[in-house]
Amino acid sequence: WLVAGSLSQRLIRLTSNLILTRILFPEDFGVAALVFAWVQGLLLCSDLGVIRGIIQHPDGASREFLGTAFSLNLTRSILLCLVGAFIAPFMAAFYEMPELTRMLPVASLTVFINACNSPRAVLLIRDLELRKGEGISLVTVLSGIMFTVTLAILWGNAWALIVGGLCRDLFKCLLSYLICPPLGVRPCWDKKAVQEILVFGRWIVVSSIFAFLAIQADRLIAAKFVSTAVVGHLSIALLYIGIVRGLVGQANGKLLMPIFSKVEANEPGSLLPRLRRARSLLLCSVLPILFGMAL
Repeated sequence: WLVAGSLSQRLIRLTSNLILTRILFPEDFGVAALVFAWVQGLLLCSDLGVIRGIIQHPDGASREFLGTAFSLNLTRSILLCLVGAFIAPFMAAFYEMPELTRMLPVASLTVFINACNSPRAVLLIRDLELRKGEGISLVTVLSGIMFTVTLAILWGNAWALIVGGLCRDLFKCLLSYLICPPLGVRPCWDKKAVQEILVFGRWIVVSSIFAFLAIQADRLIAAKFVSTAVVGHLSIALLYIGIVRGLVGQANGKLLMPIFSKVEANEPGSLLPRLRRARSLLLCSVLPILFGMAL
């Protein structure tokens, strides 16, 4: 289900972007790519490992732990929205793009919307209910394409990409409550749970910063020295690589991590050999695809 769902989503997104390239200009993709890069940077550089903490913690499914994780995520999202609004004028001046002053704060709202998802939705990953999880993701992607393409036809500028993404995330939030109702989970603040989440996530912040630089640095640097049209062409080209990268990320986050969290609880001594074997198999599966794309 994971492979089928991920491939379907990537192919649908690729098709939608091919459609959007016929409606919008490369400059629109360039501006939107820069905005999304900064939003992703805010997310990754403040990644507290809340979702991973729920997956690996023995009491991750309890109401207190879920409620605390929800409150922590919500607080973080509000702070990130404020940071996005604060840095927007500086980014607009640095890149000489006045439109970033409004676009970056609006795009930052996606962080808050995602933080409002049902607190029990992450249990689909923890309990390996991949069919439901991939179903939600697939419906979300399809809805996002409908919103974005419709807005692109009506507006014909980069705002269609940004607002379309917000509509997609809002739809996913509503869908998460229909599929995974909270069932008594309410925002709360358990000091022990907060401490355990932060201790677990302290190294995730460091690794996320390096991941952000590795993934987005090219666009952030290029946007200063080349035109937005060139950045737009670059972002479209990176969509092809994103198909493979997204598949690997889905496999790590939604399949391997929940499995290994159970292995750690039951057979801690066998965790490292199994992790190395799984990653080797994943690498051997991906390399031929990457070589084929390069040719």
